[in-house]
Amino acid sequence: MSIALFLLGLVLGSIGIGLPYYEVGLSPVINLIVLSLGTFIFSILFFGKLTPLIFLYLGGAIALTLMVSPELAFIRALNAIPLFFAAWAGTEAGVSSKTDLEGEGNLFLNKNIGMLLLFSLILSSVFAFVFTA
Repeated sequence: MSIALFLLGLVLGSIGIGLPYYEVGLSPVINLIVLSLGTFIFSILFFGKLTPLIFLYLGGAIALTLMVSPELAFIRALNAIPLFFAAWAGTEAGVSSKTDLEGEGNLFLNKNIGMLLLFSLILSSVFAFVFTA
């Protein structure tokens, strides 16, 4: 679903419907790490059900960037890869916390959450460092 709305965002952005790409402004590495952590937290809060909206926005923002700078749009499209892993980790964390609250499981026994989030943050750092150097 996230990939489908990402592609829909690309289509909408290519016809001029979309929002600009916002950044924190400190450094590209911090921008992507903050974006990954925000995606993770947003996915936890809504159990992954509203996560595709992030990718709809991201697709639109990348398509608007494509009209101005194709190289920058390609880099931002690659930077969406770590966000998929952060969204996956957040969805697993949200679902695991819900089952933990219902007494059916244990959130802290799910090791995938930490590994996916760590992989997302490392990938974010590497992508931002490599593509801005």
